[in-house]
Amino acid sequence: MAVLRYPDLHGHSRLSIIDYLAFYNGRRSHSKLGYRTPLEFEQEFYSKAT
Repeated sequence: MAVLRYPDLHGHSRLSIIDYLAFYNGRRSHSKLGYRTPLEFEQEFYSKAT
């Protein structure tokens, strides 16, 4: 009897969710950052540090 093998959907789904969260949280403004995106906050932080 042949055993059906399914692709690793669980692992793929987990990576897709992680990728989406990284994308979404990087573009979303955060109240703790003065309603700026993490990228905007980081750019301002490093421009003040130099």
